[in-house]
Amino acid sequence: MDELLILGGLLLVVGGLTWLIRQAFSVSLFWGVGSLLPPVTLLFILLKWRKASSPVTLAALGCIPVIVGLAMLANRDSERLDAVLRLSGLKAEASMQPTSKLGIHLHGELDGQPFRPQEGELVGNVLTLREHDIAPAQRELRIYLPSVSRGPLRINVSPEDHGQLPLIEINQASSSLAQPNTRRFAQGYTLHLDLEPQVPNLLVGNFHLVLPKQFGTSLSGRVELFADRLHHGNGKVNLHFDSEDTLAYVIKDSLRMV
Repeated sequence: MDELLILGGLLLVVGGLTWLIRQAFSVSLFWGVGSLLPPVTLLFILLKWRKASSPVTLAALGCIPVIVGLAMLANRDSERLDAVLRLSGLKAEASMQPTSKLGIHLHGELDGQPFRPQEGELVGNVLTLREHDIAPAQRELRIYLPSVSRGPLRINVSPEDHGQLPLIEINQASSSLAQPNTRRFAQGYTLHLDLEPQVPNLLVGNFHLVLPKQFGTSLSGRVELFADRLHHGNGKVNLHFDSEDTLAYVIKDSLRMV
């Protein structure tokens, strides 16, 4: 009901503004073109009130159900209200925070330093493990897989293997670096992945990676990875995670409630 009030009110506001512009064009081309700019629109309303009164009244009436709907939505589900207000673009800074807890339990090091990722995902054919808020640098491990199909994922690569193998990429971003420091490995490493899908959108299982000794990278343990950019937390979709999947979910869910 609240989404319906908001949508209906917005339609009235848009209809009123459209009517106001048509009224301005009916007076003269100057007023019509000028009414597309807010300062001139206000001037037209003040100087040509007889023409503008009806459209302005319609737009004002549309604001009433919008305000009522927003109040009802805030009272019923403040998180949904926050998501609706951000439909034009979720805040990028929200995506920089570890927003959903994952069971990532890896032991070892990355590039000679302990590596404790808080985020993991397998989107498309790219597996990503990422640290956050690790001053002065943030590190990320990416594995570009040759192909990924739905269902369990099992990969075993030995140092002697050749051919079309996953590409290993290590990224380290620092405030002192204009570009992140990136290393890539196409072969000569050990990789073992044994991941099973779990609801709602996770891949869970064993992870083992060992690069040549001189690169100081050896990681082993269990991981949980999101299988898309729609993140969950506490049994609900995390509406604060900045991604196209989140935005699509908010729009689809809002339309479903109308």
